[in-house]
Amino acid sequence: LAYHRLWQVWQVAAIERGLSLVEEAAVMHGIRDVRCNDSEAQRAVVGTFGRVDFLPLARASLSPVLGRWANDQATVAAVIDGFGPAGRPRSVGDVSVLGRGVVVIDGALEHSVSQKLFAFCQQSTLYFDQKAGHLGAYLNDGFASGLLLQVARSFQHTLRRLLGPHSLTQLWAYKYDSEVGNGIRVHADQGAVSLNCWLTTDEANLRPELGGLRIYYTESWSGNSSVDFRQSNQDFRLLQAEIEDLASSGELQILDVPHRANRCLLFRSELLHETGAVHFRSGYSNRRINLTFMYGMAKLFSASPPTADADGNRRH
Repeated sequence: LAYHRLWQVWQVAAIERGLSLVEEAAVMHGIRDVRCNDSEAQRAVVGTFGRVDFLPLARASLSPVLGRWANDQATVAAVIDGFGPAGRPRSVGDVSVLGRGVVVIDGALEHSVSQKLFAFCQQSTLYFDQKAGHLGAYLNDGFASGLLLQVARSFQHTLRRLLGPHSLTQLWAYKYDSEVGNGIRVHADQGAVSLNCWLTTDEANLRPELGGLRIYYTESWSGNSSVDFRQSNQDFRLLQAEIEDLASSGELQILDVPHRANRCLLFRSELLHETGAVHFRSGYSNRRINLTFMYGMAKLFSASPPTADADGNRRH
């Protein structure tokens, strides 16, 4: 079990204990069993984001929340309260076109909807994908509350000129450890259009100019590249080498979009991108959470399953 996933279970259990969603004693004692047996020497070996072994007693104690859906609260009420007639959002926010295929929407969601999404992503136990310094929750793994799907449909209506005929094909959330420093490395998504929304408060971000997304403008995937798209997206080192070649030839443009609460970034999924440096305050409520809605499928990825990079991390 990844250590940062264990720590998330501890924090989520504490939140849900206050909401009377889980029994305190069994879960908390189970986590303490693991933490007490995770000596400093072991931590030094496995590293901050390494893995720890369960004791049989701890495994049984944690079973109510680990790897299970333990919270599905008030999603219907959020849909009703957060949207206007016919499920349409009351406002779209401030829209800025930053370049080819990139649109920034500030205040994209009604405040009540943004808050409920943030609470849902904090309290959800559906982060089954363990990565280096962050956890992932996916549509096909059950990350599909009524609120999330209502927001996805609402965006399809509101942004129909940008999304065109594309329907929702994937949905995911990533939750970062405050100590991680770096986010997801350079990659491309498999869809036609990606809509990346940031939910964590501005106060949590220690570096307001960072923490968002870096996008690389390049025609690499339009047939002019010597690198195979599928192969490259499974190994960030190939993409990094391609970016360096393009930069040296002057064919590369870089766009850095800073993190802002309730900001959504819409871009063509095939554009190479990576998470900006993550420097957020400590504390579970300050963790960076991004929510991504992917619409349509890129031709180069049509009907292909999720890929994995060189470290075994899934890419969507």
